[in-house]
Amino acid sequence: MLSFLLVKERARLFSLRIKLFWFRVRSSRMLARNSVTMLLWYEIVNSWIPSNGLLSFGQNRRIELPSEDLDAVGCFLEYIYTGEYFPQKIAGQRGLAKDLTMPDLDETGEQLLKHARVYTLADKLGMGALKALAHSKIHCVNSSAKGEIAYARYVYATTPKEDDTIRRPVASFWAHRSHVLRREAEDEFRQMCLEFPQFGFDVLSKFPPSYFVSLILDNAFLTLHQHVFSMRN
Repeated sequence: MLSFLLVKERARLFSLRIKLFWFRVRSSRMLARNSVTMLLWYEIVNSWIPSNGLLSFGQNRRIELPSEDLDAVGCFLEYIYTGEYFPQKIAGQRGLAKDLTMPDLDETGEQLLKHARVYTLADKLGMGALKALAHSKIHCVNSSAKGEIAYARYVYATTPKEDDTIRRPVASFWAHRSHVLRREAEDEFRQMCLEFPQFGFDVLSKFPPSYFVSLILDNAFLTLHQHVFSMRN
């Protein structure tokens, strides 16, 4: 009986040693992955705190981002650990994973702004891969005219004039579809042009020369028609 108990105890200790061994293996693997994450985070903090004050340490040794959007920061942290952020891109398709909290059509621009804010945050942190990912997701959102105006206003309010990566598609979008979309958001489009003259200039610069020739001829014909009509009266 005693020998049986000794064998049983040795088996239990051996089992514990095996479990401890695999725990150490898993822990070392996790540490290896997280060390890359922490190294990347350290590089971000080390490069940005002294230079532009984007990040700052509070009294409780916390990194503070008071001027950044909370959801954008959450997406940034998710990307740091997983290499993606929700909603994820669907492999082989021009679409995103279904977000049950959002409608299929972005009426307000909320979905566009989510990715635009991640884009601007990634630009500030010098994270080109996250910046490119956020920009690609912008083009996967199905939005209305008013949603596009809200997105365009954010882009022209927060990005530098030289950022053609995000500004050029906005101007091209409105240049090619303005005759249709402006009927849905005419007041918003007019206000956008008044608030950001550069937006109006960029949109006009995307029109083909034939458009302006046609516009001049139409105005000339209208003027001539009005002149002939006034002479008859």
